[in-house]
Amino acid sequence: AVCNLPLGPTTLLTPGVMVNVLGEHVAPLLEKMPSMPGNMKVHLYGKKEAKPKRKMGHINVLADNVDSALEEIASLGIWSE
Repeated sequence: AVCNLPLGPTTLLTPGVMVNVLGEHVAPLLEKMPSMPGNMKVHLYGKKEAKPKRKMGHINVLADNVDSALEEIASLGIWSE
């Protein structure tokens, strides 16, 4: 776009949702990780100390639709707020 070249297609291939992992979520997340489905990808930032409300990483979830992705996130039981 900046070079005035034609843009490629913008068709959504797979709906996805990203949720932040805060310090208080790390311990429960680590317990759940071995049983998480393949459509969930955890990205931890490698910070040495987890503190409440400190962003430690995020999870991307791909699903057939956004509502399904949100249901899968909720089923982990980590985000109770």
